[in-house]
Formats: sequence, C-alpha cells, structure tokens
Amino acid sequence: MIGRMEAGSSLAVNNEIVEVTGDGTFKHFTRSFPAPAHMVPCNLKVTDLASKTRTWMATYDFSPHGWEN
Repeated sequence: MIGRMEAGSSLAVNNEIVEVTGDGTFKHFTRSFPAPAHMVPCNLKVTDLASKTRTWMATYDFSPHGWEN
C-alpha cells in the first residue's frame, strides 16, 4: 500500500503499525498472505491529531481476471 494522509496521523493496517512520514505519506508491505488466499480483507485504522479514530474495511482481490473455482 502506498498513500498519503493528514500529516501527524497514525495508521494501522490489519493491526500492523504503519510508519507515516512527516508529510503524511506512507508505504507499507503487509505480512504475507496464505498462498490460496485470493480475496484478502484489509482493515485500516487512522487516528488523527485530535485523537479521532476512523476505520475502513476493504477487500483486495488478488485473483487474475477470469479466475474461476
């Protein structure tokens, strides 16, 4: 994951702390996913300087186009 957020905020992805630079940018490689996993849930938790916390759930699809079980 590569992104930018409000400077001074903190970020965790799937409970892994992500280093956020002074300008709010981040680059994060999450733990390896199991080989058979094609759909991976990502839980993002952001806390801003005012201690307001927001969470988002997203699912990333690693399946190649046309993949069928």
